[in-house]
Amino acid sequence: MATYNTPLITACLSNRRTLALSILDSPDPKLNYVDSFGKTALIYACEFKLVDVALKIIQLDKRTANFITQTGLTPLIVSIKSFSDGIAIRLIETGVANLTHVDSNGLTALMYACKLKLTNIALKIIGTDPTTANYISPDGSTPLIYAIATKLDTLSIKLIETGMSNPGQVNSQGLTALLAACISRSFASN
Repeated sequence: MATYNTPLITACLSNRRTLALSILDSPDPKLNYVDSFGKTALIYACEFKLVDVALKIIQLDKRTANFITQTGLTPLIVSIKSFSDGIAIRLIETGVANLTHVDSNGLTALMYACKLKLTNIALKIIGTDPTTANYISPDGSTPLIYAIATKLDTLSIKLIETGMSNPGQVNSQGLTALLAACISRSFASN
């Protein structure tokens, strides 16, 4: 890893959308260059919500969508954590993102979407790959427990309907999905 940045990374870091798009039209925009922080231009485009820049990078090289940072983050997880819904949805729809990737915290993109109350993204993930609903984090939590704890009732029901979520899974705090629902008063009106 070098200690300098490419013009594309610099443009993304300084939130200069037009410049970044111009650089992407150049003969060698260095899409896969990794800076001293272990990030690529796509990761920065996801962090700074540069939707058109991110989509152009993916269009030029789909492999960039599965880059993993030193901390185990992918462009999909970064876009979810940055609330870049447009990028996250596009990564899922194009089929280029690894939906089952687990980061260094032991969480998947679906778990982050549930924890951050990003229902549309979570529904898109389970609609694309229902098996993502059965992952268990290191503390024993599931996407269902996260969805219930954050009072995402529609998503919780969808996770149960997939048949992939285990409502009886107990996390490290001794919670099951039902206990989480009672504590958070989720489904109170139902």
